[in-house]
Amino acid sequence: MTHCRSDFDATTNRYDKEIPMHDEFAVHMLNESGKIKAAYIALAFDECLDKLLRLIPTCRETSIVKTKLEEACFFAKKAMAKVPENTDEAP
Repeated sequence: MTHCRSDFDATTNRYDKEIPMHDEFAVHMLNESGKIKAAYIALAFDECLDKLLRLIPTCRETSIVKTKLEEACFFAKKAMAKVPENTDEAP
């Protein structure tokens, strides 16, 4: 379990308390290093898709390839975001 901030107070721009949350649904706020890594991950998947699109025809399976690459990119970014050095969160 991790803790998720809740009860945002717009007058102070702060969260009043933290509530427990399952790790699967936790939000990770990336720092500048994390944002750069996320962009590189996205670029790697974009380049992979570009190469594949030159090799395969446009068909139903191509749509599945795009969806699965999008899913894999999401999980790659999520894995990177779990590393404390890539977030603004205190260890």
